[in-house]
Amino acid sequence: EVITNKLFKDLVSSNEENFCKDFYLTENQVMDLVNNGMEVGGHGYLSESLVSLDQEKEIFNCYNFNSTGVHITLFILLFRCQQ
Repeated sequence: EVITNKLFKDLVSSNEENFCKDFYLTENQVMDLVNNGMEVGGHGYLSESLVSLDQEKEIFNCYNFNSTGVHITLFILLFRCQQ
């Protein structure tokens, strides 16, 4: 974790919070997509391999993550190979 934090700071941004605000969609932006006919999908609430998580809880949280009422219409399983 120390290495990834240093790499992020050196190569991407020294301010992770501001980077995330600019990089990720807000709930209002997601609503704009839905209101303009786009489908919204998810790949997990925590973006972790389902092998190591409570699968039912992870999928439930993904489908119900927001307060806008956007219905997640697609769910893509995230699979990471263990090395």
